[in-house]
Amino acid sequence: MLDKKLIKSLVSIEQVAQFYNLQFDNNGWCKCPFHSDENPSMSINGNHKGKAHCFVCGKSWDIIDFVKEKEQIDFQEALVFLDNVFKLNLGNQQYSKTSLEEIYRKQRVELAKKERLKKLALYQKSVVNKILELYNKYIDMCIRTEYQPKLSMVDWSNKISNFYFKALKMRDYYYNLYSFIQGIEETRFDLEIDRVEFMRKLFKGEMRLDELFY
Repeated sequence: MLDKKLIKSLVSIEQVAQFYNLQFDNNGWCKCPFHSDENPSMSINGNHKGKAHCFVCGKSWDIIDFVKEKEQIDFQEALVFLDNVFKLNLGNQQYSKTSLEEIYRKQRVELAKKERLKKLALYQKSVVNKILELYNKYIDMCIRTEYQPKLSMVDWSNKISNFYFKALKMRDYYYNLYSFIQGIEETRFDLEIDRVEFMRKLFKGEMRLDELFY
């Protein structure tokens, strides 16, 4: 017997809409296929996660309800239809409660990985841009304050050297910080810390960029 929850976890409402060739505008709206619709009145998801919702009909459909109404078939027939159309090959397989729970667990793990990668991309872009901005700032400071032949060694040592060497250290610090966030090996920021959590704290302002400087 086909499992409703498993099929709904494998097929999205977007895939069903695409199968029926629904045409969406730039705002994610389409004409409702269940009534005579001159203007787009159906949206996918929005506040109805995993569902299509028509603001004229006032109804919502998950993938099974959508297929049932579109094909004029019953619940079990809709499961078979989805299994066949999307080539899930579940019809001849038997699943125990334990095996289904393991499938759902793996799906949750995969979803968590995808969400983690999305967050990683968001945090990384913001944090890396700030780090590179500061890194380039200290490179410029090093160039402007390095020893110039026209300066006497005494003048350079007294007035500029401390500033120069601090800029040099900060330049190296931000380079190493950038390397750690990018996952480059052999950096002194190879600490026992989760990179995503580290970037999240930097992104949210819970840590300062110079907090690990020493």
